[in-house]
Amino acid sequence: MKSNATLKLTQTETSKTVEISIPNEEAENVTAGILKKNHLRGLYADYCILNQEFLKYITSLKLKPAEYRILFLVMSEMDKENKVLLNNDLFMKKLKISEKSVIEAVKSLVGYKIILRQKLDVSRYEYELNYDCINPQFAFKNKGSVENITKHKALIKQETPYIKQYNTGGDIDLINSNTGEVFETIKQFTKKEIKPKFTIEDLPESPFEE
Repeated sequence: MKSNATLKLTQTETSKTVEISIPNEEAENVTAGILKKNHLRGLYADYCILNQEFLKYITSLKLKPAEYRILFLVMSEMDKENKVLLNNDLFMKKLKISEKSVIEAVKSLVGYKIILRQKLDVSRYEYELNYDCINPQFAFKNKGSVENITKHKALIKQETPYIKQYNTGGDIDLINSNTGEVFETIKQFTKKEIKPKFTIEDLPESPFEE
């Protein structure tokens, strides 16, 4: 719908005044307002959110060069909902490595639960398409709607390759679920006891006491 509303901007040394004029016949269909400028619009279209804690898990695995290269390629091709539609031929072509190296590397990444194998239900009456997915606990790529975030939080708990638990010292250990190895300890802040500078006994006696 094209509107005949007009906008007038007046600027002074200290402020700007915006005057919006809406014809009466459009009053019910046109809303006027001021929106805060979004400096991120278009800037982070190809960005995703990464879990630094999960990165610590990955570095503890001591991945082979081919595994790292495939992981980075998968992340660079990751679409919304962390989906990645790649096959062995594309891995071989883009990375210039053998099919054997691709198969072994992908198998390892799936075993570590960095990459998850999923099935995309294309049609109830046709077929299912296999695709790879970056573990939701590792990354998030989607619109930040309440629905998407709620769905993502539910997926995080389903395929976790490590657990978190308190140790005897009160800190949190990150433990590899397969090996039982503690690969990272997160120090917890402890409240220090604040000792008073003086006690009641240190106060001088009142001169008014008998």
